[in-house]
Amino acid sequence: LKKIGWTDPPIPTFRLNNMLIGSHYPIEKTQEIVGDLPYSFKKGVNQTLFWLYEQGLIRNKPSSLRIRIAVILPSLAATAPIFVARDIINGLLLNGAEVDVYYFDDIVEVNDFNLTPQKITFFSKINFKKYDFVHSHLFRADLYVFWHKIGLFGVSKTLPLCPVS
Repeated sequence: LKKIGWTDPPIPTFRLNNMLIGSHYPIEKTQEIVGDLPYSFKKGVNQTLFWLYEQGLIRNKPSSLRIRIAVILPSLAATAPIFVARDIINGLLLNGAEVDVYYFDDIVEVNDFNLTPQKITFFSKINFKKYDFVHSHLFRADLYVFWHKIGLFGVSKTLPLCPVS
């Protein structure tokens, strides 16, 4: 880089050459010692890319990652709107989406989601930066999203909950 006129390159030639030379690092001996590894190579790469994206270290979201959706419900009461939300959420999960469900009230009559919903209070903070979409279901959830300014200043988009075809 210095030869082409860059007086203060950000990386020395020696380091650059080390980075450009391909190598193979077998992990079989590590597996023999520690047993099954917690992540496959592909999942580990995807999680690393996602973390880099969340930290703002890479600009474009990795295409191999699944869509992440947060759904906020007032409760898990056995009412028609909650049954509709449950069916759609389970459909999203079957189609490969990653969904987290949050709810406010202690009413837990619907518990057959294909995930574990998380109880929150109106003033609980949710890290919405990790979601591609946020859906608030019914008025109190809408108010929560408004209060926490997701629709005005946050990075997530609001999502009308609709069936996956």
